[in-house]
Amino acid sequence: MKGAVLATLGKFEEAKKLHLQATKLEDDPDEAFFNLGLILRAELKLEEAKEAFENALELCPNEERVEKELEDVEKAMKLQKEIAAYHLAKTKIVRVPKTNRN
Repeated sequence: MKGAVLATLGKFEEAKKLHLQATKLEDDPDEAFFNLGLILRAELKLEEAKEAFENALELCPNEERVEKELEDVEKAMKLQKEIAAYHLAKTKIVRVPKTNRN
């Protein structure tokens, strides 16, 4: 609970530490993984967010909200790759002529 409050306040580093600790506890690790995934997604750490959501789903299969967040992260990752490919295709390497500088 404290980690969720810290995340809401924008204190992501502190919230991540608490959620990482909570993933190792027996109480509710699926919820900790879920909240960790939300924080990582907000930080645009999509690979790590995906992993956190997958861990949450492994502990609590068929959890609709986790499935939705995982799907959203996977869509964002795909879009990120498409954008990178687009920019790479548009980038033309230009050879700059050498000049004589004295």
